[in-house]
Amino acid sequence: MRLSQQATGAQFDYQTFKSEIQHSDLTPSQLAPLNQRLASIESFMPRMENRVKGRKLWLSKGTSWENKPSLLTIVDLSCPCILPETACSLFNICLSLFLKQGIDCGWVIALDEAHKVSETTPCKLKLNHC
Repeated sequence: MRLSQQATGAQFDYQTFKSEIQHSDLTPSQLAPLNQRLASIESFMPRMENRVKGRKLWLSKGTSWENKPSLLTIVDLSCPCILPETACSLFNICLSLFLKQGIDCGWVIALDEAHKVSETTPCKLKLNHC
């Protein structure tokens, strides 16, 4: 898939990637853990849904990270399947999405159970220097 993308200049398409995996020669014992990891990745991806509203069909594009007055975004990283290092990385991604925007309104970043991030992770070190 990567070779064809390089040849055509196409961008990565997750659905094509997933389809190619399902049509590959991987054994069921190889597919099981791979599908588990893909499901974990997909749990962080916005869901694309076709919905009928009245007579028009519209596409829901997932969560907007734009900060606007009266909006609240909650990022729950408390899943026991997520390692502290992974939670740290995900938190840094979320924080970066907010910080790269201009501050047009007041906003608060609150961390629940931040003590679960170990003392040596880059996230903890970064938070201590804020």
